[in-house]
Parts: sequence; structure tokens; C-alpha cells
Amino acid sequence: MFHNEGKSRYSRTKIPWKLIFVRPFEMKSEALKFERYLKSTRNKDFIKRNYKEFFLRDVAQSG
Repeated sequence: MFHNEGKSRYSRTKIPWKLIFVRPFEMKSEALKFERYLKSTRNKDFIKRNYKEFFLRDVAQSG
């Protein structure tokens, strides 16, 4: 994972990262748009409720 290799200056101080959410997209531009949407949506309960099928673990149920 790019972030765990310390190659991103914005995330290298937060190593190690755990992958908990996977959602496939046809185009990278769609993925980036969705990432911006998630980052602007500060309500974590809303995200967990509406996108629970994309979480890899029981994150949607935990607080």
C-alpha cells in the first residue's frame, strides 16, 4: 500500500494504515470525486449507514 511505504508526505506520519473500505469504480476520476465527497461528509454514522456494504470488517457496526 502506497501510504504504508511512507511515499506520501501527507500520510507518512500516520503509518501503519489499515484498509477498511473498498468500492470499485470504472474511472479514477469517479473514485477521486467520491473520495472528496466522503472527506467533506463529516457525519461518520451517515457514511457507515449508507455505504456499509463496502466496509471490509464490522466497522459499520462499531463506533
